[in-house]
Amino acid sequence: MKVNKIDDIIIVFLNKYYIQNQDYDDIKVIEKELKELFKKLEKRHIKVKGYYDVFIYKDNNYGVVIELIENNLGYDDFNDIIDMRIITKNVRFLYKIDDILKLDTTYNLYLYKNDLYIDILGEIDDSNMSHLLESSQIIYKDMDIIKKCGRVLKEYML
Repeated sequence: MKVNKIDDIIIVFLNKYYIQNQDYDDIKVIEKELKELFKKLEKRHIKVKGYYDVFIYKDNNYGVVIELIENNLGYDDFNDIIDMRIITKNVRFLYKIDDILKLDTTYNLYLYKNDLYIDILGEIDDSNMSHLLESSQIIYKDMDIIKKCGRVLKEYML
């Protein structure tokens, strides 16, 4: 589990081994997992109280990225409780890289605003995924802009 906190936004990265076959399409499972996540965040001194928009981005190869955006509604009715609106999205993450990588999988390589992005098209094994994660930054939203406006440099097929 990797956690980033930027102002009123908490971003949690959970790889597929961390979530262990949890069904993030089932709202009851999501609510249960979020309760556990909030306990873990509190241990890291990140207090989650108030009203949040919760965006859950699911990728078959990586796992899940959860984005918690605090909504400051202007009153203190949420001092000791958590309320949220949950939105789930099935997406295929892109991976921003600094240099071209050799991966044993099928993928497209995009160029967008002088940055390189890998779009995994098929399954990727653990070794290749680890190599990719060590050398990249996960892009979990706004991928359509990169795919539509970017230029495909190379299609790598197995």
